[in-house]
Amino acid sequence: MENLVNRKVRGFKFEDVTYNSEMDKHIGEIGTIRSVGHGDAYVDFKHRSWCYPLDQIEAHLVPKEEPIINKLPLEDLTESIDLKINLKRSLGGIDNIEYKSLTINENPELFLKITQLIADDMAKNINSSLNN
Repeated sequence: MENLVNRKVRGFKFEDVTYNSEMDKHIGEIGTIRSVGHGDAYVDFKHRSWCYPLDQIEAHLVPKEEPIINKLPLEDLTESIDLKINLKRSLGGIDNIEYKSLTINENPELFLKITQLIADDMAKNINSSLNN
């Protein structure tokens, strides 16, 4: 079982003498696992903490947030999407390269990072020209 501390989990009902009817208020609410020990997971909710059976906790874990790159429909994008980048300006001083052609399928994470750098630079230029 992976390290569960700091993972998000939804409150749930379970059959055990340790279940308290006050826990019903937290069914479906997202809490954070504070610690694990003695077969239990200690979960902090907004206003209260409860102990849940460790052998049932995994079924109620909130999936970890996926990186944005995994949410993009990359399969719908083709090699024809091509970004001409001024590396010298965007990446801060690569003197021996003026422009590079990069497609999103070659390196999606780099493509998105460079796109963000260019967008930030464009926003700064627009703001600068508006203030003059």
